[in-house]
Amino acid sequence: MEIKSMPTAAKKTRTTAKKAVKKPQAKRKVATRKSALETAQSAVVTRANAALEKAQAAVAKEAEKLAKAKDKVVAARDKARATQKAMDKRALEAARNAMASVEERVKGVRQKAQAAKIQLEKATLEARVEATRLRLQEKLLERKAELAAKAELSKIRALAKHAEAWSKRRARADAKKLKDAEARLEKQFKAVEKKAQARIKALDKAVEDKLSGKTAKAGAKRRGRPQASRPSAQGSSG
Repeated sequence: MEIKSMPTAAKKTRTTAKKAVKKPQAKRKVATRKSALETAQSAVVTRANAALEKAQAAVAKEAEKLAKAKDKVVAARDKARATQKAMDKRALEAARNAMASVEERVKGVRQKAQAAKIQLEKATLEARVEATRLRLQEKLLERKAELAAKAELSKIRALAKHAEAWSKRRARADAKKLKDAEARLEKQFKAVEKKAQARIKALDKAVEDKLSGKTAKAGAKRRGRPQASRPSAQGSSG
């Protein structure tokens, strides 16, 4: 009876394995966390990229101003050399000061652009590393669920195999017990049968002896009984 129930165990094995392989809850959690993190990282990269573009635009704008300031310096220098007037010399000095101021601003925005570029590269690398970590973590969770499903399947198969082996051992043990019980009952039956046959034989002998005794007694009685005297011829004549 235990062996017949094995298809049910196999069905349970398939059902359990399917449930273990699906693992929808863990996958949804990883996907949700991954999506939220990727969104946050994308926002960081986007902001860093926007900051870099803004800094580069500022550099271009200040570089254009610097070019104009340089042109003004060249023009003021040429004019001051040509005229040698104090007014033109002061204009040259003012143009040089203005150019120096623009150069300082250009230096500042270039530093900001360089910092923004570094920040963008850093954010991109961090996002790439985190995406790799999440991808590997997801693979690890999938592998863990896969191994858990295989372990559950192996456990059920092992239990089914153990049950089958146990059933065979139990069947052999029960067969031996049944054989021993049959031999014991056969022995008891033979003992009862032997005793009954002996009793029957004794009864038959008793009956036979009783009958033999009656016959002997009857014969003895017949032998001991006096015979009736027949009238003799003389007596009858006299």
